[in-house]
Amino acid sequence: MNSLFRQENPNPLLLGQLRVALDAGPWCWPKEEDSESVARALTIACRPAPPDYAKGAVVLVSVTDARASLWVLDPGLQAMQEHPRIVGMDESALRSWHYAATVLPRSLPVLWKSVRERQLRTPYARHLGTIVLREGETAVPEAVLAGKSFGLAFLLSMASAVLGREVPSDILATAVVRPDCRLGRVTGLQAKVRCAVEVAPRIRRLFVSAKQPVEDQAAAQRAGLKVCTFASGAEALSEAFPEMQEALTSAADDPSKREELTRSLFHLALGPLTATVVWAPVANAARLLLARRDLGTEERTHLVFAEAVARRHGGGRDPLPLPEAKWLARLPMPLRIRYVQHVVQQAADAGTSCVQDVERLAASHLRTLDLSQEGQLRLHGALARLWAVTGRARAALDRDLALARIWLDLRELRDVSYPLSTAFRLAGALQDHAAAAVAERIREEAEARGGLAGDAGPFIAIARGRMRAMLGDLAGARALIEPLCEDSELPDRVWSPARRWLIQLNDHAGTPSRSNRPEADLQEAASEAGQQGWFAKRNLGLVRLDRALRRGETEQAAACVRDFVSFEAQPAGMILTHQSKYEIECAARCLQLHYPY
Repeated sequence: MNSLFRQENPNPLLLGQLRVALDAGPWCWPKEEDSESVARALTIACRPAPPDYAKGAVVLVSVTDARASLWVLDPGLQAMQEHPRIVGMDESALRSWHYAATVLPRSLPVLWKSVRERQLRTPYARHLGTIVLREGETAVPEAVLAGKSFGLAFLLSMASAVLGREVPSDILATAVVRPDCRLGRVTGLQAKVRCAVEVAPRIRRLFVSAKQPVEDQAAAQRAGLKVCTFASGAEALSEAFPEMQEALTSAADDPSKREELTRSLFHLALGPLTATVVWAPVANAARLLLARRDLGTEERTHLVFAEAVARRHGGGRDPLPLPEAKWLARLPMPLRIRYVQHVVQQAADAGTSCVQDVERLAASHLRTLDLSQEGQLRLHGALARLWAVTGRARAALDRDLALARIWLDLRELRDVSYPLSTAFRLAGALQDHAAAAVAERIREEAEARGGLAGDAGPFIAIARGRMRAMLGDLAGARALIEPLCEDSELPDRVWSPARRWLIQLNDHAGTPSRSNRPEADLQEAASEAGQQGWFAKRNLGLVRLDRALRRGETEQAAACVRDFVSFEAQPAGMILTHQSKYEIECAARCLQLHYPY
């Protein structure tokens, strides 16, 4: 199609199609540096410049065996049966549209506009151009768009609409968006790249999944596109909209919008860890708003809580002050229970100088374990988490086994995973074979009922492997941990400790494993910035501690403890402060056995 820009007398039909494409937005216009083609395009379009485009507009590419077509998804489009250039989506594409609406508030949690409105709007796309992929075929586009590959483009479109920022016109995004916010690879990428290059010269960046085959990425680079790979939708949004901070700041200038923002952040932090894949944007948003001088007391309380909890989810260790009694009393009881739960969890992970005060706050909201109070069960779980790092591992183990059984009876399999994985770890640390057997029976029953939902499997596997290693079943531990080290899609919280425990097994046996470079993997990851590097450094410190203890090097073990605490003061400091309550004399051994991650 680009050759039409240089033809003196192009085919009238093709010329009309080109004019429609040029009127749709900037994508099909020649590159700015091609001044001759730009001048020709201005003449064809009868315009002084390429047109503006709507917030939410984004390009799509569809591929069949015979052809590839470029489209624009425009939120202003409606179904027009008499207009063949506007088409709808099939069931699989509409499912991706709904996935994008689900993923967006988890990937971009500082929203202050309704995503629900976008989700309910039926998406339509306008045809911009088609190329044929096989000789003898005609350039006739599809009558309906099909497939899951539009997911990332849908996500960018929705983010554009709610942020009030256009999707950059140089981006082509094609990746599957999964309900857990991860991105999946697509087929036919090389044909899509060819279509984009030929039909839309102003496309310069290609957004794809990090799992997209390298040969596809190399082909796109040869075609002149900059390939940007992402593991999650959140990462892609950060690249596409680097000015999100500006959008947040401008919204906060309006007192009513600022109140809505602070309330949104507060409730997001009150929710479960799974509320968002990436918590750093939540902490950043709260921190930016906290810098303002025009905050009310309620707004500041909400933001302090949101920042501390978000940082904890991301590996940070910020203490959370006890709430003012009058303020807490104003919260509805379900929210109050949830708030206290987070206070207790924050104390366990970030440390506190007043464990007794935290436990008194929890006790004033606790009732006995029963099947009817979900919030109460979570508060009991938070308390067990605190006990585990303050010298009461036995009580924590008993409580976690009880909670795992209750969640199983409720058939809430996702909620079984945390107390069950903790029970495995504590059973190993306490050398309690009977408790280990009980935990295994609960796991078997959970698997028989359909398995442990979501990403719980790897967390359960690492906890079981750690337990078996502590109980002396080294072969059983290796059978669980070694496959984890061969899984490239593990979350960082499992990826690093799996390598730590495989290194310990290798050191003990004196033999290499199939995954022959776990220590090199950790060292390489430790040089990276961000969450992965932080987890890797933490586990390298524990590897050094493990080795010093195995060799009986007491002074070296003590030095490792000091180094570890200087790197991460909590919850290691909590464990060591209460070590006298364990039947373990060595502080280093205590840290090795009871460090929870």
